[in-house]
Amino acid sequence: MKLWNVTTCRKLRTFKGNSDRVISVSFSPEGNTIASILTALPPFLMVKLTQ
Repeated sequence: MKLWNVTTCRKLRTFKGNSDRVISVSFSPEGNTIASILTALPPFLMVKLTQ
């Protein structure tokens, strides 16, 4: 999964550990956690963002 800055079109970070297709992504209200729904099993991945 890759995180992009849509304003500058620059890739900010690549999250490794899963190469399956991402169906949906959501950020936590604080902006420090990403949750995604994948096509693989288990279908859920949560990533904690750090500076």
